[in-house]
Amino acid sequence: MLNWEDFESLRVIKKLRTIIGHWWNAEIIFADENGNVKNMERNSMPNFDNKIFSMIMKSPRGLDLLTNVCRAVVSQAKTDKKFYHTWSDTGLSCFVVPIFLDNSFSGIVLATSFFTEKTSEKDKEKLY
Repeated sequence: MLNWEDFESLRVIKKLRTIIGHWWNAEIIFADENGNVKNMERNSMPNFDNKIFSMIMKSPRGLDLLTNVCRAVVSQAKTDKKFYHTWSDTGLSCFVVPIFLDNSFSGIVLATSFFTEKTSEKDKEKLY
């Protein structure tokens, strides 16, 4: 079982967030095996580098929207090694990688708040 409370303090996790954030301007989110967003509370949101994601998370429904997308991709993450998903509420793309410990599904890593070449104009308009 993954200890989510200690997870954020790991140096490798901090470096992963920094590198992904600087190179691709994406935010890294972790969710447990049920799709519950980890280490993020509604009343104490961390600062986000990605301006679009920051705007979404500061909205009253931000955490709910993020939780919905995490819960939506959990079942697929149990069988697929990695995949792209369109965050239907925002039109943004997500890259999802499952976390397995001792061959047991423990959750997901979700990189989000970016567009890909496949992002439709209709999805992009959801942010307007």
